Amino acid sequence: MFTMIVAMQLTTSIFFAIIWGIIALLIRLRAKKKQGQPAGIWSRFVCLGFDLAVIYILFSVLAYRGSLDNATSLTSLIFFGYFFFFWLFFSSTPGKMIAGMKIVQKDGRKSLRVGQVALRLLGYVLLIIGWLFALRKPKRALHDRFAGTKVVYNNEKINERDKKDKILLLVSLGIFVVLFVSYFMHGLGEVTNKYKETKNLKLVDINRDGVSDILMFDLDENGKYEMVKYDVDYDGIVDRVLYDLNNDERTDAVDLNNDGRIDGYDFNSDSKIDEKVFKGYKYIYLWKIWSALLGLSLLTVLAIAGILERKNNKTVINKVIK
Repeated sequence: MFTMIVAMQLTTSIFFAIIWGIIALLIRLRAKKKQGQPAGIWSRFVCLGFDLAVIYILFSVLAYRGSLDNATSLTSLIFFGYFFFFWLFFSSTPGKMIAGMKIVQKDGRKSLRVGQVALRLLGYVLLIIGWLFALRKPKRALHDRFAGTKVVYNNEKINERDKKDKILLLVSLGIFVVLFVSYFMHGLGEVTNKYKETKNLKLVDINRDGVSDILMFDLDENGKYEMVKYDVDYDGIVDRVLYDLNNDERTDAVDLNNDGRIDGYDFNSDSKIDEKVFKGYKYIYLWKIWSALLGLSLLTVLAIAGILERKNNKTVINKVIK
């Protein structure tokens, strides 16, 4: 059932991506005589529709591969990475590329700086109502005014960055890819529907969606279930494993991340850890440290790149003044 739902979402997203893409191509044909002019809000909405359809395709293929928490993290990374790095490297998105549009600085001459991209993305998410500002001249949405940018019809190549700036930005992209792959691999959990019921394994479908939500194992064939695996959020992936170590039909130990290691003991059978076990829990700590280090590294490299770009920009302005 879960696979069927994802397949339907994927098919729908591909259909809308094709429709929006065709409309964007028609906009490009009409925009040949509008080079350098501001793009209107409705044309930009078409491009946004295409981009959101592509993002949803990526969600369907990549994000639904683990627990709900991990899927949320992957979804956020896909959304951030798509807009941030396309704006940063191409001053556009695939939707705008099809329609022949670019996001440029207010003077229309240079590629976007890191700080501008960050501000624009922040405004993009938080200032949804700001799109209304693009209805009137000079057709700049609130996030454009916020970041000092504008969207124009432009098929020409934007001015290149300095070599040092480009290297730093490529490093940031590399760190982002490692971070994304880490979350993707971390989320590859044990699929519940790969099991079939036997005399030692009982399957339970709590919400009657056709997918087993609980797997109950009788490991020593004594008629009692020593290990129970739960799909807490009904996504088809095991989220938590409970153990009955002394065959008293009460939960004694918990494996939170389903990695085969006991993370702690449950003394009152409430399915929660009362005392942590370092041997199991250290892998949870290591994952948190690894993901935090990658996130901080990404922010640090982008901050350095932003500072250098601003410094270079001031140097160019001073030369012009002199």
